[in-house]
Amino acid sequence: MYTIFYLTLVLICLCGCVSDSGGSAPKIPPDPPVAEPVYGKQDLGIAKPSALEFWVKWPKRHNHPWNIIRMWFPENSYIKDENGKQIWNLPMVHDPAVWENTETGLRAEIDLPGGGRFIRTIEKDGATLYLSVSVENKSDTTWQEFHQGSCLQLSAAPDYEDNTGERTYWVLDGELKSTYQMAITSPGKRGSRGIGEKVKMKDDTEKTVSEGVAFVTSRDGKYVLGYSWQPAHGLFYNRAGIVACVHVQPPNLKVEAGQTKTQKGIIFIHEGNLKEAYQRYHDWKEKL
Repeated sequence: MYTIFYLTLVLICLCGCVSDSGGSAPKIPPDPPVAEPVYGKQDLGIAKPSALEFWVKWPKRHNHPWNIIRMWFPENSYIKDENGKQIWNLPMVHDPAVWENTETGLRAEIDLPGGGRFIRTIEKDGATLYLSVSVENKSDTTWQEFHQGSCLQLSAAPDYEDNTGERTYWVLDGELKSTYQMAITSPGKRGSRGIGEKVKMKDDTEKTVSEGVAFVTSRDGKYVLGYSWQPAHGLFYNRAGIVACVHVQPPNLKVEAGQTKTQKGIIFIHEGNLKEAYQRYHDWKEKL
């Protein structure tokens, strides 16, 4: 009996020593669980095609694309007049535009209040898409706020979908950091920050968002997806498998009467490493 009691004490001591040996290491909190879905009466939503779809040419499976990327371009857009009243709104599922082929890509135009135009263009150059959004104010009043936000969805691109955040990168203090390292994930596996804002990291340090660009490395590490709008206001990601998206948000624009303002974006697939993709983004940005 005394032998059993003695052995028990020894085991307790050993367990305590083992647990104490790692006590000085910082504790990294896990990400919160994914938010539970909300259920209601079942219904089906349907609309004409509301998104730009493009695919990564290789690899293929059974001679069909393996990675299809959908972009809500824009996901939502609106205009507010000089008194802050919304005078135009374009939700993704009610986009009346008819996309037309051009020599280099696609183009769409729709009417705005006062005879203005909302113009979107996509120029394709190999594995690079150059995006453009122009808003023409032909009215006789100022548009205090023009907003457009475009969502890049990766849920149908299994090589780029990233549900852990370990392959999605932002630029913090001039360095590429994975979103997995950031302590800003909500229960829905979402995170957002503005350019110049602080980000708390899981190691309890703080860093600043310094660039308006997001990168996602492929599962095999051979390719990097880059996405940016310039100028940029902030970044957003959602790791949940249902949507698995990344956003780079341009700032809202003030458009005077008679003015035209344009926002430029880029999406590319780079064969190589993150450092090379980061340089490729900078080369594009410097030419704007």
